[in-house]
Amino acid sequence: MAKKIIIIGIGAVSGGGKSRLVTELARTLGNVRAVYFDEFDDTTEHPGDMRKWLADGGDYNAWKAPALVEHLRVLKDCDASEPKDGPNQYIVFDAPLGRAHAASGQYIDLMVFLDTPLDIAMARRLLREGFKNRPESHLRGYLEWTRDLFLWHIDQVSATADLILDGTLPPHALAKLIINEFSLKQQT
Repeated sequence: MAKKIIIIGIGAVSGGGKSRLVTELARTLGNVRAVYFDEFDDTTEHPGDMRKWLADGGDYNAWKAPALVEHLRVLKDCDASEPKDGPNQYIVFDAPLGRAHAASGQYIDLMVFLDTPLDIAMARRLLREGFKNRPESHLRGYLEWTRDLFLWHIDQVSATADLILDGTLPPHALAKLIINEFSLKQQT
């Protein structure tokens, strides 16, 4: 008999800790498939002008991600007893758009939003990529308009969450909170 596969979405602003938490949650639960939105970046159509997109109402359905959506559908529909390394009862999905993106969001069973202060997210982004390529342009853009983008993102994506957690907590503590809140079973 096949087990129901549960997809856990993790959302946050850029630099909010999504990828680190997905990795930690997958490690903690054991025998879990992790799906990262960025793995599908080359097949995802993003709005061309983000400022215009935001001014026009910021509809996350403007992102077209057919390969990601199909991947989630296949994972969700597969027989959990099929994998040779044992059943994957959980899929942990780095879901920056959360359920606000209807096409991929329809597959999310449990949605977690990391409420990470914007200054911490900015510092993480600068450490990750900004110092390699003109950090002043990241900071200037943030002051001019991307702060508004992130505030919109927080409002829209957190509204689709089943659980909102403090994004300043370490990944192991966040994973434990999620496991306890949703009564997830560790397979390790």
